[in-house]
Amino acid sequence: MKILIVDSQISYQEGVANFLNQHLNSVEIICAKEGRRALQLAVLHEFDLIITSLNLPILSGFELIREIRKHKPSLFIMVLTSYCNQSILNKLKELNIQAFIMKYVSLSEILNAIKCMKHDELYFSKEHLEKSENSLVSKDGEFLSDDVFSKIYELSNREVEVLHLMIENLTNDKIAKTLFLSIETIKTHRKNIFRKLRVNNLLDLYKQLVQANYI
Repeated sequence: MKILIVDSQISYQEGVANFLNQHLNSVEIICAKEGRRALQLAVLHEFDLIITSLNLPILSGFELIREIRKHKPSLFIMVLTSYCNQSILNKLKELNIQAFIMKYVSLSEILNAIKCMKHDELYFSKEHLEKSENSLVSKDGEFLSDDVFSKIYELSNREVEVLHLMIENLTNDKIAKTLFLSIETIKTHRKNIFRKLRVNNLLDLYKQLVQANYI
């Protein structure tokens, strides 16, 4: 099996590669840390599987998958990410990915996904539902849904989406491409998020979200 792993975090990339080398027989693994290089490799080589994150430099994970599908529509693609909401999941399904796994789960789940893909079965991590549906922990330890969170801070559904992508440290350009909106629209959403959460910059935003156990 020939696998391409794409992740900007070298330590995570190497961790996945080492894990697969230990648990799969006759596996060849090639790594890339940015989307444009990954696309070149995907077009030039015959891979059995591509494992990619969404937050990539130069070419985002969404753009990478979209371009790969133009050249190799049936290639198995697995997405590993630390963030998910229903909008992103819907976009990934439209791109016909075969597996979706949250980064915070055990790496052994990657093996489960590979087994499913070998039998032409889709694999979507069940844990992502808990992360996307219960994304805020209240003071008493109970999970609050994104809907409750948006009501507390009077955020629109779109502002919640932008907030999650800001947490992923995506630029305005990357957020705009991910949500298919203009950069000016994203700038407006960011300004409104800062105003509603009463912060002035990303650092203060992160601090507030950490204190609220949101991230």
